[in-house]
Amino acid sequence: MNAGDAVIVRGPLRGSGEVAEDEATGAVADAYARLRDALGVDFLPTVVRMLGRYDRLLTATTDAMAGVLGGPEGAAFAGAARARGTEAAERLPGGALAAGAAAADVRVLLERYNVANPRNLLLVTALSAGLADAEPAPGTTPAPPPAGVATAAGAPAVMYAPLPAPVPGLLDDIRACHGGFTVPGMWRELAASRPAVAERAWRLVRPLAGEDELHAAIADVAARAAAVVRGQAMPNVADLGYDAEAQADIAGIVTWFRLGIPTMVIEIEYLRHRLRGA
Repeated sequence: MNAGDAVIVRGPLRGSGEVAEDEATGAVADAYARLRDALGVDFLPTVVRMLGRYDRLLTATTDAMAGVLGGPEGAAFAGAARARGTEAAERLPGGALAAGAAAADVRVLLERYNVANPRNLLLVTALSAGLADAEPAPGTTPAPPPAGVATAAGAPAVMYAPLPAPVPGLLDDIRACHGGFTVPGMWRELAASRPAVAERAWRLVRPLAGEDELHAAIADVAARAAAVVRGQAMPNVADLGYDAEAQADIAGIVTWFRLGIPTMVIEIEYLRHRLRGA
């Protein structure tokens, strides 16, 4: 695990380049509170904490999207996204995820992330509309998918075969297989709280990179998110007074999470489907 990754502490998640929930003040703290309510959870996903460095953008995005996320459209999309994940889980190969006495705790963790993830995807997808002219900063986005992989132009290579050779360290390997940008929050938290279960879970998930059903499900969820927010009025990042460097950083964040979040929706529903207790 690299120093830049968030780690589990006794309290909020913290990471380099993020504004932790207990460090937020003023407009950022207000946006955080509103987004927790809209997402229906008691924590904030990584992408929100990264965007916490850009208070004007976060406030404008929250103003535009809180009603959608917390309303019937957000609820309907969350249900549809998770149902698509369950459908994929039933088709994808793999054995049981044995968690023993920890199964109940693991199930709660998985549930918490997939309450937030679908709605969070709507936020990121809508936000991308205000970034049409921004190019991600060099080094902030993963390499493109391997030749011959059919993905949207500019999409990062998240869980595409052939994966990199296994990297020492669970979280470093997970990061490498998810394009190198960050370690998804669910994996960080699971590894910190239930490391043995996390190791077993990753052994199940890693081989799925070569499965067409995984990528079909990810694409379906991403397309449905785009349909929900199509036409949604969103702030233009350039109009908020951010310079080219800031715009490129924001674009790098949004570019990865637009694919990283639907990938995690499917991975989590897969693990929920495979989870077994004592």
